[in-house]
Amino acid sequence: MLPGAHASEAAGTLGASDATAQLPLEQPVGSGPASLSATSVSSNEHTGGDVSRLTQLVQQGRVTLLRSTAAGNYSASLSFFGDDLTYYVALLEQNTYWRVIATRNKKRAEAVYANFVTQTGSLAAVQTRRAELAAQEAATQRLIEQAQIKAQQLQADAEIAQTQRDEVATQQALAADQVKNLKAADQDARKKLSQIRHQVVGLQIASNFGLPPEHSARLRKTGKHAQHTKSATLATAQ
Repeated sequence: MLPGAHASEAAGTLGASDATAQLPLEQPVGSGPASLSATSVSSNEHTGGDVSRLTQLVQQGRVTLLRSTAAGNYSASLSFFGDDLTYYVALLEQNTYWRVIATRNKKRAEAVYANFVTQTGSLAAVQTRRAELAAQEAATQRLIEQAQIKAQQLQADAEIAQTQRDEVATQQALAADQVKNLKAADQDARKKLSQIRHQVVGLQIASNFGLPPEHSARLRKTGKHAQHTKSATLATAQ
């Protein structure tokens, strides 16, 4: 809605009568009868003022649209009623009369129209900014949702990785225990093997007790073989 300061400024500066009642307008001023309900028309007739007057003239198709400017949901129009040479300047929001100024001074009508056009641009700028901020907020919310989904995915990946690390650590610890046990078993086996070898040696010594050493018998046998070979050689030579 227009700030009250703008309304009083327009009325005081231009010296024109105005009305602030809102009436639904289905089509631009001067383009033909407005599609107003009987209740709205009756209400306007009782309310009076420039809004109801312009509404009736629009319904009757008796005004000529001179200029019209629209921005967003807001628009300004300048119309002329030739029967009494009156200019009607209107400010609308979503095709609903917001303010109507009636004057027979063309310059004043144009000045009011220029003022309404300026206000239309300002109001539309606020509306546009609001729409942009709403869109930015929606986009930010989408980014937040995407970030949350990504965070959940990363968390799931981290949990899987941690589970795998725990399994590997468990397997490593088990393998280390197995290696330790195998080393201990190998040491025990080597110790047992050494004991068995000493036992075998002792048994061999016991079994050869009272007999010539095995290496002495081997030497005697080797000497007799060498002497026999020498005798055979001499005999052949003779």
